[in-house]
Amino acid sequence: MAVEIQGIRESFIASRNRGVRTKFITEITKDNISYCKRLIPLVDELRHVDGVKGIFYLNEIQYLAPAALHDKGKPASEIICSNVKELLEHQEYIFDILWTKSMPAEEKIREIEEGVTPANFEVFQSPQEGIERSWQIF
Repeated sequence: MAVEIQGIRESFIASRNRGVRTKFITEITKDNISYCKRLIPLVDELRHVDGVKGIFYLNEIQYLAPAALHDKGKPASEIICSNVKELLEHQEYIFDILWTKSMPAEEKIREIEEGVTPANFEVFQSPQEGIERSWQIF
């Protein structure tokens, strides 16, 4: 939306010009790589997480999120807006978790463009699961 809707794009540019730092997390794929490349100059940091869905905006005093999915290129018809401190803290916590699990956009874009297969990691909840998986590999 920040790339396709002029009003949103202009508000991001105006925010940057006022010194507001913006950080975005999205899923970068072959299908949306051109949008992500156009978003990079509009934000301070863009990062990638596999499978992330949805959107929300957060600052020190306010949380905004679409109430429902919207059509491509169109803003949501209903928006949730809140300044409830506990909600802000919860959403910041979620963002921070996603941020630590994300990778820089430039790195993901390079992987896609160069056809690099990303590394795959699995976490096992018990030693038995790890042993069983080892036998499957060998």
